[in-house]
Amino acid sequence: MKPDFFLANHRLFTREELAAALPGRATATLDAHLVRWQRQGRIVRVKQGLYLRQEPAGSGGPAPLPDFVALAARMAPDAAAAYHTALEAHGCAQSVFERLTFVTWTRTRAVEFLGRRLAPVRPRALLRAKGGGEAWIERLDRAGLEVRVTSLERTLADVLDRPSLAGGVEEVCVLCSLCPPSIRRRCWTTWRPSTTGRWRPGLAFSWRRGGRSWPCQSVCSIGFRTTRPGIRCIWIACAAAR
Repeated sequence: MKPDFFLANHRLFTREELAAALPGRATATLDAHLVRWQRQGRIVRVKQGLYLRQEPAGSGGPAPLPDFVALAARMAPDAAAAYHTALEAHGCAQSVFERLTFVTWTRTRAVEFLGRRLAPVRPRALLRAKGGGEAWIERLDRAGLEVRVTSLERTLADVLDRPSLAGGVEEVCVLCSLCPPSIRRRCWTTWRPSTTGRWRPGLAFSWRRGGRSWPCQSVCSIGFRTTRPGIRCIWIACAAAR
C-alpha cells in the first residue's frame, strides 16, 4: 500500500496503524511521511502517536470540525467513550460539553485539542475482576469509523455513580426517562437512612446484561449533596431507573 493511499482512507489513525499498513518500512521512513504530511497541512497531531487528517474547507468557509466522540475513543489503546461522551454517541445527551470523557486503564494525560478537553477517567477497581469491563463495551460506526463506546446499560450505571461527569443530576434524570424499559428494568437502586437521620444513597445499585452483573460502589461516596432538596432530586433520578 502506498502511504498516500493509506492517508486517503484513514481520517483518524495511530502511528501503529500506519506501521501495520506499511510493513517493512523503516521507522525513519514512517516518521518522514508523518512530518511531510504535517508540513503540507494534510494531518494534525492530536497527541503523540495519534493523527487526524485535515479535511479541506468547503466554499471558502472554515474546515469542518472532527468527530470528537471518535477522538475520545482513540486516546488510548483500550479507550472507550464514556459518561456524557457516551450519551452523545447513543443519542441521549441533552446538553453540549466541551469536555470529552473516555475510560481507560492506561496511564494517559488529558489533552486540549481545538477548544475541547479530552479527559481520561479510570474505571472503578471492581471492574478489574470482570475482564476490565470489556463485556460492556460496544463498537459503533460513526461515518465509517469504528468507535468503542460504553453500552447504554453501563453508561446509565456510570452516570448514576458519577453524575458530575454526565452534566449533573438533571441530565441523569433525563437519561433515566429516555432509556428503554428493558434497560431500566435491568437497573435499580435502594436507599437507606444514614446514622445522622438524613437520607443517603445505599450500596445496592447494580446493572445486568447477558447474564452478567456488576455492582457499583456506593453512590454516596461521590459527593452527593446531603441537603433535602439535593437528595430529593437524586431520588427522582433513581426512581425513574427502577
